[in-house]
Order: sequence, then C-alpha cells, then structure tokens
Amino acid sequence: MKLTILGSGTAIPTKHRSSSAYVLEAAGVHILIDCGPGTVRRLLEHGYNLDGINHVFLTHTHPDHVSDLVPLLLSKHLMAVYAEQMRTESPMNELPIDIVGPPGFGPKVEALAENMHWKIQHEKFTVQFNEVANGDFTRAGLAVRTIQTEQGDEKVPPSIAYLFQENGKKILITGDLRGVDEVIALAKSSFTQEGDGIDLLVIECANPTDMPLQTHLNPPLVARAATEMNARKVIITHVYDFIVKLEDPAKAVKSAFRGDVILAHDGLKLEV
Repeated sequence: MKLTILGSGTAIPTKHRSSSAYVLEAAGVHILIDCGPGTVRRLLEHGYNLDGINHVFLTHTHPDHVSDLVPLLLSKHLMAVYAEQMRTESPMNELPIDIVGPPGFGPKVEALAENMHWKIQHEKFTVQFNEVANGDFTRAGLAVRTIQTEQGDEKVPPSIAYLFQENGKKILITGDLRGVDEVIALAKSSFTQEGDGIDLLVIECANPTDMPLQTHLNPPLVARAATEMNARKVIITHVYDFIVKLEDPAKAVKSAFRGDVILAHDGLKLEV
C-alpha cells in the first residue's frame, strides 16, 4: 500500500499546507480520503489523473475535509460529457463513482452541489453514496474496517475512521477527533495475535500540549493512541503552521511514545 499526503493542513490552509486529503494506492485502485480545499489541484500536481479517482472516502463533512468534492465530481462529469460530444473514448472507466462516508453525509453533499446549481446525478454519470458506521467491507479486494468516532452534535458532524488492510499490513486514518478510545478500539479489533499492531497511523493533532481540548487532539493523546495501538509509524497531520512554530507535535509525541513519528507535509509519500 502506498499513501500520498495531498493536504496536511486544516481549515486555515497555507501556501505549503492544503486542507485534509490523502491518496491510498492499494489493490489496484486509487482511493481519495477526504477532499478539502485545494485537493483537485494537489491531485494534478502529484500526477494523478482525475478520471482514475473513482473511490472517495470521507471522514466527516467539515468544509476543510469536503469542499473540493463537488469541483472534483463536476470535472469528472464534464470530462465524460465532452468525450461523448467529441466521439472519443470516455475517460470514466468505472461507474458509478463510489463515495463512502458517515451516516447522513450523502444528502449534505447533494444539497451542497444543488446550491451551486449543479445536480450530481446524471444519466451517464452516477454517484453512489455508501453510508457506513461500524463495520467491514471491501473495495477491489482491499479490506476496510470502520468505526464511528462521532455520533454528531451541535459542535461536530458524524465522523468515521478507516482501517485499511492488505497482505497483512494495516493503515489507520482518522479525521477530526475529540478523543482516542474509538480509534484504539478500531485498531485492536484487527489484532490477531500477541504483539500485533498498526503499521501506519495517520492521525490528526491540531492542538498543542497545553491547549484545552475541544474538537481536536494534542500530543499526549496521540502518544496514548499510538502506544495502545502498538503503532510502528505515526504520521501527524491536520496541523496549524502557526502552532507548529510554537511546539513541534512530532517531538512532543516522541517524548511519550517510542515508535517512529513524522510530521506530515504536503507531498509526503509512504509505502507499507
């Protein structure tokens, strides 16, 4: 499995950090995980063809995780339309477009598109929304396990974390978190023997150590999650540049966790 960090930032992007987005290459498919502002441009910058992005997994519906989804779908739709009008082969090689997300996300995405005067569903371009909570499914032979990390309230929408497994390797990717109990449970549910663990944990850490917790994790919580998951490598993402200048979250996590810890940056590529 190969992972590319397209966006390692937050709702306050910078020139060097786009909002949340990742591409997982596994089982012969490309899976886009989250689609924050700047994702379409980042995909092109890193050599991904938009027609090859037919699986999109969303952790939740905050703008910094979904705002480029409608532009992505519109681009793919127009590629198919113009191919038909010009009588060339359609670049759309897999229909319907598969979009996975937490309970209730589908109507929100459709409403967002309609507010932009565009309907997602068309005769020759179909989007299939698949709502998940706690469970298992497969995509092209890739095993996926999910857990709902937020039920949804006035502060945060319903949220999902994803565990991908292929050939005995495991990658766990989170969205925004207010606690780590659920993602620890997700990791442990995949353990089959003593000493088992997560090969790659991609986890948000938007808050510094001394900031009161509200809707994001801080380094002590990340260290606890990584330790209990027996994570071999931790990628800290969804970070604010102005906070990173005050405290290096990777260094802070390493003070309480002995494994490998890397501060994500846009364009970072890893293989598991």
